[in-house]
Amino acid sequence: MKRPPNRGFTLIELLVVISIIAILASLAVPAVISAMTRGQLIQTVSNGRELQQITMSADLDATTTGDTNIISWPGNTTNSFPVWVVTLTNATLDGNTLAKLFSAPGVSASWTATGPNVSAFTVYSVSDTSTPNTIFLTTQNWTANSGTNGTGTLSNTGLPYGQKGFVVVHQGGDAASYSSKQATNATFGYGTNAVSGMVAP
Repeated sequence: MKRPPNRGFTLIELLVVISIIAILASLAVPAVISAMTRGQLIQTVSNGRELQQITMSADLDATTTGDTNIISWPGNTTNSFPVWVVTLTNATLDGNTLAKLFSAPGVSASWTATGPNVSAFTVYSVSDTSTPNTIFLTTQNWTANSGTNGTGTLSNTGLPYGQKGFVVVHQGGDAASYSSKQATNATFGYGTNAVSGMVAP
């Protein structure tokens, strides 16, 4: 008994399969990118919380020991980012570890006494007398508007996340990531002066 000859795919069938694969890929890619961005934002929130804990720990050390050489919150300095971060490094961590905490996708943090200074975060001049809801850090792509409670401005192209989202860390330790829709319709408490010397990458 003869077996029927092997029949391959016709051109039409191949085109249909390729079209289905292309449609599925086009649906999956945005979801994958969104999931990656959410993961990166979560990591940045974690970095911001760790920076807050390090700074609070330094503040407790300064208060407990009475050591005036320990500079804790940036508002307790001369509002100089390099002075604050170098002193914080000397009191707590090595520079490489601290630089990783100030970094985010597309932004490798670095600083010198004379600049330029690069950080994924804008640092606000909070001090040990600031209220816990005062903003301590925000990602560079979001800028707090002036006022005690107010909205902010999200940059279309600003690193690290552009319009995809931003991170806010408060002096008291509360930290979260927000979507672009929340950039203008959420209210935040924050300090009015950003630490001088900070520049966007």
